[in-house]
Amino acid sequence: MLIEVNGNTIETTGTGFLINLEDWNEDVAKVIATEEGVDLTERH
Repeated sequence: MLIEVNGNTIETTGTGFLINLEDWNEDVAKVIATEEGVDLTERH
């Protein structure tokens, strides 16, 4: 599965896990959370 974040294509597994952990950043987390229907808060 691929997601687009800030013009970059990020590869994930079929269950949404990042293939390359170095791709993680806050913007990636926000996109994944939105796709999963999760509202990120300060607690996250």
